[in-house]
Amino acid sequence: MRIRTIVEAETTAAERMREWGYSDATPLFGGAGGGIDVYSSGAYAVVCWRGKSATAHDVERLYGARGLGRRDLLFFSGRGYDDDAYSYADSVGIALFEIDASGTAEPANDQARAVVEAARSRAAADTAPADAPPDPAESRSLLRRLEPAARVARSILRPVVAPLAAVGRAHWRILSAVFFTVLLVIAPFGSDMVALRVFATLVAVVGAPVCWFLAYQYRQTRARRR
Repeated sequence: MRIRTIVEAETTAAERMREWGYSDATPLFGGAGGGIDVYSSGAYAVVCWRGKSATAHDVERLYGARGLGRRDLLFFSGRGYDDDAYSYADSVGIALFEIDASGTAEPANDQARAVVEAARSRAAADTAPADAPPDPAESRSLLRRLEPAARVARSILRPVVAPLAAVGRAHWRILSAVFFTVLLVIAPFGSDMVALRVFATLVAVVGAPVCWFLAYQYRQTRARRR
């Protein structure tokens, strides 16, 4: 669509803004925006389509219309900008674009180029391919390479772990009884949390006699077998 009127220019500016990530950019025809021609929750824009080059005064009005908000400010001109407009826009961070009759909006300062580059970066991130799932064959190959190291580790740990496991199987009752007895002694005084002290004490009160009974019963059984 070729731009012939200010309404078409504002519509085109809103389209460009939506392409750059301002998804709710909406033209406000007829000056309904109080100096804002395109509204977005993330940006305000002014469109100067006819007349002379935009001046610093034109750009300053956009900055004043933002008020205390933190929206981005974009200015579209169909006739370019004078030097003072560039200087003022750069000083306050307004993005300047030159828009032609074909609807193309070209960045005219660094702030505008940053807007376009940010949009391109987001688009590239959205279209980036997802990470490929791991190859099962590669995983199996890795396991095969690790198997010798695993065998060595088992051979080293077996002489240590086996006796400990045997002791645990034979004496878990007496070990548990000692643990719960110690817990019964320290639980009432061991924490600033009353609920935790009560819980630990109850566990110890139940666990200690049960484990001592099991240890005694196990010892009696072994004595009879002898």
